[in-house]
Amino acid sequence: MEESDGSSSAQSKRSLANKTPEPCLVCGVPTSTLHLQVNACYACAAFYRRSIQTHSTYRCQKNNCKCDLTVKTIGKPLCRLCRYNKCVEVGMIINKSRGSSHDEFVHDLTDFSSVDLEEIYEKIKKIFEENSPIIENPEISCTQQFIEILTKLAETSKPKKSLTLFTDNDTRLNFVMNQFVKCAKMLSKYSPFAALPLAEKLQLHSHFWETFNLFERCFQAHQYFGNDDDDNRIPVDDSQYIDLSNLSYLFGENDTKYVFLSPFLEKAASFLNTFKKTNVTTVEFAYMSQIALWSCYGKTNNSFLFS
Repeated sequence: MEESDGSSSAQSKRSLANKTPEPCLVCGVPTSTLHLQVNACYACAAFYRRSIQTHSTYRCQKNNCKCDLTVKTIGKPLCRLCRYNKCVEVGMIINKSRGSSHDEFVHDLTDFSSVDLEEIYEKIKKIFEENSPIIENPEISCTQQFIEILTKLAETSKPKKSLTLFTDNDTRLNFVMNQFVKCAKMLSKYSPFAALPLAEKLQLHSHFWETFNLFERCFQAHQYFGNDDDDNRIPVDDSQYIDLSNLSYLFGENDTKYVFLSPFLEKAASFLNTFKKTNVTTVEFAYMSQIALWSCYGKTNNSFLFS
């Protein structure tokens, strides 16, 4: 597949014309061109772009958000809410310049050579203090806003093409700490959170992080490894995985090196199976994360930061 581009050469266009059409990931219509960085037809890409630009809100035709977009009825348009949700789910990306939509999550990654909690705290605090004003638009829901931000974060945190069995804990820790910072950046773009006082932002982010990290890793495992119930692998960073069904090499009889990972792995073992059985989508992941976020509001206990 080739990304449609006005500057494409005649040779590229001829090559594109010879491509075997594949179903649009949104509506199923055959298409030979990538739009908004996914295999989608022009109509669905235009619909999504227009929805974002106009901050449109929709209501499901069947009131269950489960409309089959591949079934067309003459004279009746596709359910706009389900179409929009599917566009988000398949990862459509709108950006003025290629690659810019994820810059806020990737341009300031830090090489944490050691776990310096004070350095991380100051970095998070700076993000919340310098939080740029968010223009409120009554026509876009908080959930739609959160889905857009979460999609960007998930795209920058997904595993690389090839994962190896976990052996390098320094790499994992560096990834987790950067994820902790990314989570703060994500929340700072979310209007309801951005409106909170600084102290409440810091506290809520700290308590939300542990649950969000668990959800995000299970979501990435489902996306990368599929929904086979017998496959218990989960990515612990963007290059390594752990097989939850075989932890003997991590927790030997006299080996306590990875004991701090135990709480995370125990929770992941139950949550991962749920994510696979229910086939959690990006939209559902966003709803779950919002519920988890506001369920943490007002908590005063300390969270385990790097589990």
